[in-house]
Amino acid sequence: MKRTLCSWIGETDWLVQEGKPRKEDDLGPILRTVIDEKWADQIGEVRLLNNYPGRRSAEFKKWLSKKTKAKIVCKDVKLSSPTNFTEVDRITIELLRSLPDNPPLLFLCSAGTFVMSAVLILISHNQFPAMLIEASEKGGVKEIDVPFNISVRDLIERADRARGEISGGRREYLPDFEAIKYDCRKMRDAVAKAASLANRGINLLLEGETGTGRELLARCIHKKSKKDHFDVINCSAYMPEQLERELFGTVREDAKSGEPRETRGLFRKSRSSTLYISEVDTLPAYLQTRLVQEIDREAQVTRQRLIFSSSLPIADAVAVGSFRRDLFYRITGDVITLPPLRERGLTDLRLITEHLIRELKLRLKNEDAKIPEKQLDRSAQETLWAFPFDGNVRELETVLARAMINTEDNTIRREDIERTLELNRGSHIGDGILNRPLRPAEVKYDPKVRDDYVVLDHVLEEVRQHYLGLAKASHRSIRKRANALGINYQTLAYRENRPERKRKNENSSK
Repeated sequence: MKRTLCSWIGETDWLVQEGKPRKEDDLGPILRTVIDEKWADQIGEVRLLNNYPGRRSAEFKKWLSKKTKAKIVCKDVKLSSPTNFTEVDRITIELLRSLPDNPPLLFLCSAGTFVMSAVLILISHNQFPAMLIEASEKGGVKEIDVPFNISVRDLIERADRARGEISGGRREYLPDFEAIKYDCRKMRDAVAKAASLANRGINLLLEGETGTGRELLARCIHKKSKKDHFDVINCSAYMPEQLERELFGTVREDAKSGEPRETRGLFRKSRSSTLYISEVDTLPAYLQTRLVQEIDREAQVTRQRLIFSSSLPIADAVAVGSFRRDLFYRITGDVITLPPLRERGLTDLRLITEHLIRELKLRLKNEDAKIPEKQLDRSAQETLWAFPFDGNVRELETVLARAMINTEDNTIRREDIERTLELNRGSHIGDGILNRPLRPAEVKYDPKVRDDYVVLDHVLEEVRQHYLGLAKASHRSIRKRANALGINYQTLAYRENRPERKRKNENSSK
């Protein structure tokens, strides 16, 4: 199917049409493109916009029609200025929406003003995907690739300006909360609320899905409050008896003296610090009662700051009777809710991705010298932007780490991200790894043919690479990774180095 070439008519194009080129052999971008040996056969239609009041597009169409077999359509438009982004964007969108049959598009970026070119580039990355080309006397006509992150950066700045008219400008700079990468309205509200409450003595409850950054926000609140220490305990990580000892301590009889011997729990151990109790909704009933008593007693004598968190709305647990109402009132001096990543928009996702990549490069560079050189290309970024990330920032970090570790080239492409996301899709919908169809007995397995039937070795390798990548993203020490995976470190070293040995063997065989 032939392409539709879209372009503005520039001053150089008009001079060539009028027989007054600046140089004797100058053809102008539009004429140079439609007569180019490579591109002429690919162009079935040319759609042009003209904003020169003293020049009629009908004359340009009549002249250009003699140079090409493609259909020519020209339209005269009015601009208050050829550098008015709003007007250029609106008129260009109107042209593209008027095209019939949704043809493959070709945008010529050499004609017209820099604003016209910029708008075409931005549009090509958004609602009207298109191939971008440029035409010049020295370089001829060639395809250009403008990286997605550069294009979207301009788009985001325009969106920021529009949002600023509503929200009152860019977000407030809060140095104690700069570890959180955000820009969306929901996170602005959450962080602003946290900042205003940081120096108050009330207990706080942070609610949000797993991986939304509750502990990070708690640490930022602690930093602003200038408490001495930050202690953390996850209620879901302990058996009830052990959790009781960690929180409240124990009283035992000394074996020699017979005197009672007391060990302090976190409530009495950290009186001038912040105690962050996560997943408080998982507390068993008798520990909820104990917690009510301790909060009441300690409130009279301690300067300790208590921050609680839950991945589920505790009000719902209170409603069904699984969480004490009086405890709910004691831990909710105020409540801050963190939105899931899928509700935070493209800007936040981009900011978090860029931050995670920088962090992963620092964390993994000692393990692989190539890690600092790796970059996401445009297609990889677009794939990330489209994924829901039900596991939020934690899942995004795992995906990026897995892609950086398992991609052999320095450029991480769409297929690399899709390969890492495939395991995540399986964990979301429950039918990825464990429910692939078995091959019918009459269908012979052919390793050269890709199909949807299970190949046991491939499935096992996917699981192996998933957990190898997860461990490597979590621990810099190979011994710690081996311990986390439940294997000895010699076995882990062999498995981690296997791709490198494979490449060396392939190179030597060549």
